[in-house]
Amino acid sequence: MKKTLLALTLLPFMSFAMTLDEMVSETINTNPIINISIEKQNAAQSRLDQENAEFFLPKLDFNGNGGFEQVSSPATDANSSYKAGAKYDANFVLKENLFKGFDTQEGIRSREAGFTSSHYQLIEKANDLSLEATKAYLNVLKTKELLEVAKDNVEVHSTILNKISKKVNAGTKRQSLYDQTLSRLENAKSDVVFAEQEHANAKVKYRRVLDDGVDFETLVKPELGELNFANIEEAVDAANEKNPTLLADKYDIEEADANYARVAAKYYPTLDLQGEARLRNNVHGISGQDNSFAALAVVSYNLYNGGADQAKREENMHIMLEKKYSLADAQRYIKERLSKAWNTYTYTETQLEHIELNIKAAKKTVEDYHKEYNLGRRSLVDLLNSELELNSAKNRAVNVSYTRMSAYYEILAHSGTLLDAFNIELDVEND
Repeated sequence: MKKTLLALTLLPFMSFAMTLDEMVSETINTNPIINISIEKQNAAQSRLDQENAEFFLPKLDFNGNGGFEQVSSPATDANSSYKAGAKYDANFVLKENLFKGFDTQEGIRSREAGFTSSHYQLIEKANDLSLEATKAYLNVLKTKELLEVAKDNVEVHSTILNKISKKVNAGTKRQSLYDQTLSRLENAKSDVVFAEQEHANAKVKYRRVLDDGVDFETLVKPELGELNFANIEEAVDAANEKNPTLLADKYDIEEADANYARVAAKYYPTLDLQGEARLRNNVHGISGQDNSFAALAVVSYNLYNGGADQAKREENMHIMLEKKYSLADAQRYIKERLSKAWNTYTYTETQLEHIELNIKAAKKTVEDYHKEYNLGRRSLVDLLNSELELNSAKNRAVNVSYTRMSAYYEILAHSGTLLDAFNIELDVEND
């Protein structure tokens, strides 16, 4: 019996409040996707156990019958008359295979590779699920911040619209100015509704990954650590060594290679050591016991099989080549995803620096415009436009900030180091 233990060395789960590390940990512990991969690994272990049993342990078969028998045979009666009576016939065969054309050895190699591949597939699912959980967590925080920015924009529009309304009523401003600002306010309110929709959907996505009843107001924005790679080349090298998808593909090739070699066993004879014991009584009309014991070396050799063995060998060769091409494609794909994430992470850092300066200048512009408005040098439209520029910069800052965070975790995932970053270990124990 095999048990799989998920050893998670993280902080204890906090009821209704959760950090990103805790959320990922709880996701790995409870999401059914992980359990599916665990069962696939369990099945692979059982297949390996079957192969080991055939190689190391003998087979013992029993065949028996008993009852009433009536016989007419020259061997029992010169006049060929019928002879009837109770009988039994029991046969025991103990067989140990000594040579099978290396079929069992290659079978074990195939199953061992298949088991190792299934283990890395489990790690792959945990890695992918951790990244999905991370993005779901970050998206809740991002949509919340964008909603707050949208609400601030409505408040600014409402304040300026009230001031314009007073001036229109006093006859110092045109009605068209009020109508234009009202239109902008309604558009800002529409943006709030859209932001609420996005935030609600982000919560739904979070609960799809982890349905834990968390208080979304308590989620904490994570701080990014330092990447352990000086450049993209180091990150790609790490992926080739640690990415679970690539490791699983490599063992798939090993499994296919063993299956290809295994077919060659059909071209060799099979040698078994066989012990037989047969216990009979009143069989074929012959009264009395007829017992026999034998120890035999049994050789069997298929001389012709219609070309099926060669066709099977060619099939397995093409399967092996398919696995090799799949690995090559996966290496290209992961390098592409890793490079894109690296570029995003690098360029958004510089982009954020400019956006922060943009926000700083936009805030100063708003302050200056308010002072100039009080001196009669700026209009309410100027104030509104300066506020809109500041609001736009805040939106960009939120989006770019979370894009950079997402890219950071993608780099960890594609390089095969995300689970290490969250201190998650997948340990396998066999009983």
